[in-house]
Amino acid sequence: MYRQRQHPATFPAAVQETLIVLAGSAIIGAAVALPVIIGSKAPLLPALTRSVLTALVIGAFAAAAFTVLYRIIARKPLSGFLAVFFIILAGTVLGSLLGGERMPSHIFLMTFFAEAFGMAMCAYMFRKTVLLNNGLSRKQRQLKENSGS
Repeated sequence: MYRQRQHPATFPAAVQETLIVLAGSAIIGAAVALPVIIGSKAPLLPALTRSVLTALVIGAFAAAAFTVLYRIIARKPLSGFLAVFFIILAGTVLGSLLGGERMPSHIFLMTFFAEAFGMAMCAYMFRKTVLLNNGLSRKQRQLKENSGS
């Protein structure tokens, strides 16, 4: 049987999207934890490294959950956004506690800003994907109309 090949630009686009999510997650993790790390006078590099690694894990899980829920299972963006929200919440609280943070106000502030930045990044990536898909659908319709005439 004839097997249709995947378009060569699809794989690099997926890799590019993943790298953007991971880079954004790392930046968010550093930005959210840095004020608490500086305020606690903890050793900067180990604490910042832990925070960035935690953010990378949170970002990877959140992106995977959004993809599975929105694109494969539910086909509704709300389910994907809710999954991202709860993954960021659980990941930030657990990461903070495992990292040794015990001040509830610090955990709350880190979680609040992680949610704000993480959900903003998720919304941006979702909008970018929707615009790209709409443009591709429009181009497909144009090609069909031109080839059918």
